[in-house]
Amino acid sequence: MYGDAHPQYASALVQLGKIYMQIKKFDSAEVCFTHALKIQENVLSEEHSDYINSLNNLALVQVAQQKSYDAAHTLIKANQLELKVYRKNLYFSF
Repeated sequence: MYGDAHPQYASALVQLGKIYMQIKKFDSAEVCFTHALKIQENVLSEEHSDYINSLNNLALVQVAQQKSYDAAHTLIKANQLELKVYRKNLYFSF
């Protein structure tokens, strides 16, 4: 599986989104992070660290865009997933 449904394509979108963030093109960054999340959700899973990191990146964009409600919702989702993964790893470490 190659092309626009590949995890490396999602990774490239994340990097492009970070560049857009640096040059304050927040709408473009949001598009990149949102597209990367869709790919990562389908190809990896919501519990994958790349997906969770992309959620955090999206939340940063939403804060920069002054979309506080959306940013809070996105951060809550990221934190819930991080906690879920942590609990799984904690369970398996014993």
